[in-house]
Amino acid sequence: MKKRILSIDGGGIRGVIALEVLKKVEAHLRAIQKDPALVLADYFDLIAGTSTGAIIASGLAVGMSVEELQGFYSENAAHIIFHRAWLGESLLYDTYSADGLESLLRGTFSDMTLRDPRIRTQLVIVARDATHDRPWIITTSPTSLYAHEHPALCCLDLPLWKLLRASTAAPSYFPPEAITVEGQEYVFTDGATTPFNNPAFKAFLVATSPEYGLRWGTGTDQLLVVSVGTGTLSTAMLGHKCSKLHDAHAIPVSMIAENSSYQDLLCRTFGDCVHGNPIDPIRRTMTDGAAVHPKLFRYLRYNIELSRGTLAEVGLADIEPSLLTLDAVEEIDNLRRIGRAVAREVRPTHFQERVLSEVSA
Repeated sequence: MKKRILSIDGGGIRGVIALEVLKKVEAHLRAIQKDPALVLADYFDLIAGTSTGAIIASGLAVGMSVEELQGFYSENAAHIIFHRAWLGESLLYDTYSADGLESLLRGTFSDMTLRDPRIRTQLVIVARDATHDRPWIITTSPTSLYAHEHPALCCLDLPLWKLLRASTAAPSYFPPEAITVEGQEYVFTDGATTPFNNPAFKAFLVATSPEYGLRWGTGTDQLLVVSVGTGTLSTAMLGHKCSKLHDAHAIPVSMIAENSSYQDLLCRTFGDCVHGNPIDPIRRTMTDGAAVHPKLFRYLRYNIELSRGTLAEVGLADIEPSLLTLDAVEEIDNLRRIGRAVAREVRPTHFQERVLSEVSA
């Protein structure tokens, strides 16, 4: 394989789950390559993320270790990232003030733009352009069609921290982020409100479509896509007990989860799925029956359904899944436990084939 893509879902504080998985990936790669200082930017050629996944992706792309990013979340989640707005504001507008998150992102990524040489991999960030009601796919590729045809609106010179604020502006949690380009103001909200909360297949398109300028080759021996989730909350109805309050919460959560599942399905259809959590029989026939041949990439997916049944299967029956919301900072220890359970699925053989093929080349 000649190119590797890493994709990280959105999910608020549940990004802690993804970090436990990434820690295991990093540990295996360090052992395989006999390099205790290896970071994921040394292995992956493109890293993509949405919302909290965009923060993790950016940290990894600039060479942070997974342990450093775990510290970023554990030290800042409760008092800085999820710092409540004053009462009147939180009741009428957004639950949390963006000041702490903005300050933290500024401090971490300082004056970096997408052109900064400290960004060691291709980077893809997903946000939603609320001004025009469309996804905003941000890339570091200077050869993309958009960068050439619309240089005045090119995002390569925008501050990285501001782009991350845009990607993490979850409606009702954080206020939108306004970015002024060439005198025109654009308003952005969380990338999870697009179809790409799971950006894995979009990252594949960025890497291979001529419009984005990278033009990477396809094939299971040419391209690896590793997709890491943050846990999928179940909103299945019990009986017919529903209400406006239930629907206001459940419908957006369900739509985001279904969009993420659909992106996974696309990856399983177009790629050779070497590992992934079980999917329902109907979807499985969609990937097995009229699936694309030959496959365009090798695919790994690490995720977990946050249901009582699935948690019990991995020895975590004591965790109440309904508490695992995007801002559940008080559940961070349980989220780590869930992440470690998912990380047990990561095998050295998932990555060894690529390394061995390079050594023998």
